Amino acid sequence: TYRIISKMLTIDYVSLPNIIANKPIVKELLQDNATVENIKNEMLKILDHQNQISQITEFTDLHQSLIAQADIQSANAIDLLMN
Repeated sequence: TYRIISKMLTIDYVSLPNIIANKPIVKELLQDNATVENIKNEMLKILDHQNQISQITEFTDLHQSLIAQADIQSANAIDLLMN
């Protein structure tokens, strides 16, 4: 099923952080790539202090982009509905 569907999909990423950021933030280990060895290697990378800082920075940037002036945008949307 995966092999059939993967040929039909036009998205670059499957994990939500990567989709939202439109770039790889977290490693996606799918199907044949989800081996014990690959998972172990990715976990070791995450546990590395420098990689932790890098990933925290990426998630912070992603968070900021999601909340960018949400209060102002909400107020403007309500104003448009009311007028």
